[in-house]
Amino acid sequence: MASATRLSSFFMILLLIFTTTFTHSANAASVDVTIRNVLLPGGLSATPFWIAAHDGQFDTFNSGGFASSGLETLAETGGTGILSSDFSGSASGLAGGKDTTIASTNGNAVPTFDPGEETTFTFDVGDSSLNQYFSFASMIIPTNDLFVGNGNPTAYQIFDNTGQSTGPLTIQIFGRDIYDAGTESNNVVNGGAAFLITPGPFEVSTTNPISEIFVSDPSYIASINGSITPVGSISQIISPDTLIAEIEIAQIPEPATMSLMGLSGLYLIRKRKRLA
Repeated sequence: MASATRLSSFFMILLLIFTTTFTHSANAASVDVTIRNVLLPGGLSATPFWIAAHDGQFDTFNSGGFASSGLETLAETGGTGILSSDFSGSASGLAGGKDTTIASTNGNAVPTFDPGEETTFTFDVGDSSLNQYFSFASMIIPTNDLFVGNGNPTAYQIFDNTGQSTGPLTIQIFGRDIYDAGTESNNVVNGGAAFLITPGPFEVSTTNPISEIFVSDPSYIASINGSITPVGSISQIISPDTLIAEIEIAQIPEPATMSLMGLSGLYLIRKRKRLA
């Protein structure tokens, strides 16, 4: 009887801890975000990725619309500062949305995601019952103003309405997902494309709608081949169906949850020893 009473008391304590932990987890969460350039040597690279967790209202861009100043800067230079400021001042940012920039940890002077490279970053998403959706953007290099990102702010839901993870998510980025920001003339040789060893001198600003590059100007992608970057010569020809990058998102268990699992396991081990 005493043993049963102790067991009952123990699991009542576990239930109390679990209830407290569950409530906390629903309001604060972190995820591991892994970004991977899957192209072979000679392929395109990507600048550090801007990422955000939000309530589904922040719209980074719309195909057929015009680039914001933040997106223009990202697509032309790889810089994420203005886009981050835009997010912070938006309804999603003011409601508690979180954003950050993930750079490659390759040790190079320019922390780009070059072919074959990947980095994992722990991202604090804040209130997971509010910040249910994931957004990203990165410049594709060496180009004038090409980028990848999700134009639909609710395309990637990583938490449900109660703040619980919807499960591990892998976002695959193909050639068809590369967009032209429409803010700079597409001319790799003479048009000042970023991240070339010797960029061209004649950068020309434009005001065109955002478009899928393989729809609006497919020959531009082919013209990049042979360009020399700090990584080497571009030699891999990509198509709309070429997988170029992946983003993997996995929730990290709360420390209290891990402690609870350890405590329960320790109790069961001790109980077995007493019965042996």
